[in-house]
Amino acid sequence: MDVAEIQTLSLKLLVHKVKNEVVFAEANHDFVDVLFSFMTIPVGAVIKLFGDQSFSCMSNLCSSVENFDENLLSRKTCREVLLHPRSAAEIYCRNLKLNWYETDGNEYYECASYDLVSYYPQNGLCLCGSRLIYELKLPSPSPTLLGGFTKSTTRFMITSDLNVRPISTMKSLTLLKLLGPGEKNVLEERTIEVEKDKILELLKFSLVSKSPLTEAFLELIPLNYSSVSKLKNGPGNVDYSQNMASSSTKTEETISLKLIINTPESESSLFRVSKSPFSLQFNYPNPHHRDLSSLNLQTMDVAEIQTLSLKLLVHKVKNEVVFAEANHDFVDVLFSFMTIPVGAVIKLFGDQSFSCMSNLCSSVENFDENLLSSKTCREVLLHPRSAAEIYCRNLKLNWYETDGNEYYECTSCGLVSYYPQNGLCLCGSRLNYELKLPSPSPTLLGGFTKSTTRFMITSDLNVRPISTMKSLTLLKLLGPGEKNVLEERTIEVGKDKILDLLKFSLVSKSPLTEAFLELIPLNYSSVSKLKNGPGNVDYSQNMASSSTKTEETISLKLIINSVNNKVLYAEAANDFVNLLCSFLTFPIGFLFQKNLNLPFSGCMDNVYKSINTIEAELFKSVMMKDTLLESKLAPGLAQLKKVISIEDATNPTCRDLISHYKAERRYAKSWSCSGETVIANGFIKGPSSFMIMDNLAVMPLSSISGLRLIETMQIPFDKIVEKEVVMGENEAIRLFAASLVAENALTDVFLRDEIKQEEQGDE
Repeated sequence: MDVAEIQTLSLKLLVHKVKNEVVFAEANHDFVDVLFSFMTIPVGAVIKLFGDQSFSCMSNLCSSVENFDENLLSRKTCREVLLHPRSAAEIYCRNLKLNWYETDGNEYYECASYDLVSYYPQNGLCLCGSRLIYELKLPSPSPTLLGGFTKSTTRFMITSDLNVRPISTMKSLTLLKLLGPGEKNVLEERTIEVEKDKILELLKFSLVSKSPLTEAFLELIPLNYSSVSKLKNGPGNVDYSQNMASSSTKTEETISLKLIINTPESESSLFRVSKSPFSLQFNYPNPHHRDLSSLNLQTMDVAEIQTLSLKLLVHKVKNEVVFAEANHDFVDVLFSFMTIPVGAVIKLFGDQSFSCMSNLCSSVENFDENLLSSKTCREVLLHPRSAAEIYCRNLKLNWYETDGNEYYECTSCGLVSYYPQNGLCLCGSRLNYELKLPSPSPTLLGGFTKSTTRFMITSDLNVRPISTMKSLTLLKLLGPGEKNVLEERTIEVGKDKILDLLKFSLVSKSPLTEAFLELIPLNYSSVSKLKNGPGNVDYSQNMASSSTKTEETISLKLIINSVNNKVLYAEAANDFVNLLCSFLTFPIGFLFQKNLNLPFSGCMDNVYKSINTIEAELFKSVMMKDTLLESKLAPGLAQLKKVISIEDATNPTCRDLISHYKAERRYAKSWSCSGETVIANGFIKGPSSFMIMDNLAVMPLSSISGLRLIETMQIPFDKIVEKEVVMGENEAIRLFAASLVAENALTDVFLRDEIKQEEQGDE
């Protein structure tokens, strides 16, 4: 990609329409890098950009150098050095997204004695006295690790007088409070594209004006560039560069550089730039026929089996299912609900099925690629794989279709990965082989319960082995004479009905009736509506004891409307958004594993309780039961910074996949070792800042957007308060639960206790 192709930078302005002034601007790192690069340009280069008459004294000096007799100069190169000086930071500035300061500084000269280079050829000799034997020429500017100054994930606010700070709603409110009464209504947001000529104007105006953003970008009276030398309040009062310098140095970590012109730089860092990007090529021998001998595929295709048989006992008058009888195939499907990741549930239901979690899912879908740690992150979050997919794929009815039939083998540790990441195993070795599973087929590892067992399932999804006495107990609950209105029905259940059952199990106390007796269709948006209405999430204190405490915490700032004590939005770093994104990879059974007192109007928790109470000998193995009860992430999805203590499953071995599942083994493609961050380091790049709405819609932090929200809701600025909270595991689990069942997740988790106290006080 050629940087020259990128001609503009985007800048968001908050403008006072009446005064035609910029209040402040918002920009990403690309614009701020250009602004900060003003600090690096030599004075001689500034004079050349402005024209020789722009500065009185310095322009005269420049003209004098230009007219010097050659005999007055120490070397022939001196005039060029002075009139076209090179910047000590040119190697960083040349790769800016908008290369506003064009320079010919792409040649360096290598010393024969030392591994160093010089910026200037001088008389063909290095400062050490040795001969400069090689010339190094850099290619056209292109993005590299050395390009720019600030991290690519950071956004900034820039005041009209060029104070630069990370975006903050409260700082924005402080600026707006300086406006007069009624002036808030004359503010307007404008997004402009800034080209090179506008950057040059900004540089010029920053030297002569107290409001360079206004002067440069709002098309006022054109600047007479000779006025650069005429200061507003007389000489000595130019202070804008000081604003920028203090903005760029106010960080927790600093690096000191001593830059001396003509001091050689290390050849090694420059010489790499002159070479074309290097790629790894791996050559492997052809596989031996013995390796392929076990790859004969099964002839039976599960796709041929479309339905499951289910026997219902129906109350004809009430049109209700009393209970059902099923064999292990149906119960395996029912139990598999516990293993499906939340992100997959949302995709099955449609993006509007859950209010908060659906908003989060949509946000991930719309994230700019630069916010994500790797190209695979979006796919991982929107289509998460299940830790138990290898067992679920061989169910008699494969209701949860997934593309998860590819695995990646590491020959060093013998394990396989679910995700290719950047072509490397978590152990650091290369993923040499790709294993592809055939179409689902019955194997010893398919399903969870033993094939000889039959079960009875109550209308509210309590599952037990068939028992006459338990059946009689249920029938005794019927009224006198109602036994005569019972009817036995046998139905065939297809994939669409299984999906209906999953949906109704979250919103109904009688999902068998709702799914199989053709009642009024479910409005799936009601999945997010709680039985007792929003805001009544009862997060019981037993949550703390039910989870293993972790030491990790996350801080975030809540922007609160003090009028109704509700969160407008939160300002948080990438670690908080990374936690939210990880919720999409959690299996739905994790909710019930934590023994939460959830206000689901559904009864899926009964499925989990049934798994827990059914005897282990009815499962194919103890491991099968544990797989359902102890919810885990797919291998490779566990985060290094783990606020919630959930583990990822053990990676399967190549031997198991080939012997039990007839996996086809082939050499992996040549991965691009791009240096992408592995998933364990997080889904979101950092450092970066975000605004998270109360309904968990996520977007990059923008104080202008925050102010527009406050203005739209007609909230007085003095009623906006900021509250910093620290979230540990207890709060994180509460937030996970609220994201599935509440409409205002942040308020419910962080302000619910305060709201309850206020309500009790009013009583």
